[in-house]
Amino acid sequence: MIGKVLGSRLEIKSLLGAGNMAEVFLGVDKATDEQYAVKVLAPPKEDAAEQLVKRFKREFLACSRLDHPNIIKLYSFGEIGNGGLYYSMDYLPWDDLEEKIDDNGPLDPAFVLTMVEQMASAFAHYHR
Repeated sequence: MIGKVLGSRLEIKSLLGAGNMAEVFLGVDKATDEQYAVKVLAPPKEDAAEQLVKRFKREFLACSRLDHPNIIKLYSFGEIGNGGLYYSMDYLPWDDLEEKIDDNGPLDPAFVLTMVEQMASAFAHYHR
């Protein structure tokens, strides 16, 4: 995927992370130089393809309608030539939380409380 251009403008620069169903890459808009996180659903195995594609599309549609300061915005959605799907979203360059704890010890309780309040606000908005 590195070096591939999606949707004629979004160039994939590096892998940010991977999970069971998708990988997330750093992408750069060739026209604006803005950075985006790009979630890519690899072409699923035949037996699970229809269900995973529906789930991925449903995830994009549900999240793209949300407007809240603690929820990232989703932008483009498209198909990759090999049958895979992708969508782009805000890129938030954060330190790895596990590394931060390993390097610096337990997090400050005030910081944790702020994070939990922001997450709770986002979850409440999502479930309205």
